[in-house]
Amino acid sequence: MKKLALSFVALVMIVVLQPQSFSFSAQAKQPHWKWHSARYQKTRNYRSLKVLVKYLKRGMPRCKVVSILGEPDYSPVDGQCYYSSDKTNSKGVIIGLVVEYRKYVGNDVDMTITGKLESFKLMPIGE
Repeated sequence: MKKLALSFVALVMIVVLQPQSFSFSAQAKQPHWKWHSARYQKTRNYRSLKVLVKYLKRGMPRCKVVSILGEPDYSPVDGQCYYSSDKTNSKGVIIGLVVEYRKYVGNDVDMTITGKLESFKLMPIGE
């Protein structure tokens, strides 16, 4: 019983005196979204993209969106950006995020580029 008690005390002393030696303490300092941001930008991982979508808010500046998602893969028209992923639907079309920095002005034809996030949607992005 004494050996068990001494082992426990020794373990507690190690943990208390050297917390920086455990890997979980370094990971706990990095916000969840930053890990997913780095992973998505490197691999275009769909799961990370889904997590990052939760951090997008209408009205946020384009530079903030880029800091979260990185540079877009494609921009078919000024003010619209596509972010691809490693996931496809049943027809083989890539599932990605369509981001709009354009806002309708007046009728459904005229649009103005605002430089702010107006809308975004995860969807098939094949053309």
